Amino acid sequence: MVGSIRVTYDAAPEVRVEVVGRGDPRLGRAYVPTDRVSALAYSSFQQAIVVTVPKEAVASRPTVLSLRGERSDGPVQPASSASPGGRPPGPPASFGHVLVEVEPNASAVLVLDHSGSATYADNVEFSVGDGGSLSVVTLQGWADDTVHLSHHHAQLGKDARFKHTAVTLGGDVVRMAPSVRYTGPGGDAELLGLYFMDIHLFYLMARGISYQQARRLVIRGFFGELIKRIDVPSVRARVAEAIEAELLRSTGEHLAQPVGPMAGKVFQEALQEALS
Repeated sequence: MVGSIRVTYDAAPEVRVEVVGRGDPRLGRAYVPTDRVSALAYSSFQQAIVVTVPKEAVASRPTVLSLRGERSDGPVQPASSASPGGRPPGPPASFGHVLVEVEPNASAVLVLDHSGSATYADNVEFSVGDGGSLSVVTLQGWADDTVHLSHHHAQLGKDARFKHTAVTLGGDVVRMAPSVRYTGPGGDAELLGLYFMDIHLFYLMARGISYQQARRLVIRGFFGELIKRIDVPSVRARVAEAIEAELLRSTGEHLAQPVGPMAGKVFQEALQEALS
């Protein structure tokens, strides 16, 4: 347990996962917090999770790190100390830290799967060595009362590859700040995000499209285009099911066809029709 967060994992046989104390010298080498919340999280965690992909290893399957909030009723603390982001007084916050080290010429896929109920702030360091490759899918399937503030920082060596896909399906306030630093030439990073947020609706409604029609367009098209780029099939299926449920809840409709490769084209065609 990390505070009210229960951590379990299912690692590929080539990947090593450890629980270490905050004094481990590997922690903080790839990222030093600068903003208030990440600094608070960094100074407050007691244990960290370290995921290591050894040099030249190629992981045979995704490694899944599951973080489940198991908040129970407890003493209420002031927002300044218990609630990152200055929210009203509530249950005490938990703080965490994860380090993922991909050594030179190694390759892996990692899923960070968040669920349950919590007030949680954490930092995640990704260190990808020369010629290494890491694809990360971070899934926020929190309960509706959850607050989660997180900073994800990647440090990439020469010719390293990094793909980061963030999917937020639940929670009250979920904010993730990704950043990338290059320590050698030839590195490449791709950052993708899928959120149930109003900004997509605002963009369409500002162009005269009704709320219901805009919601259908976003769920069927924009999200579908991103889902097909998720590298883990089981996560793709889970997110597609969540989108189907959201469309049914908000509009009373089922998807006319599964979310898939044609979704982006369908979205563009429907958008052009709606704007004409």
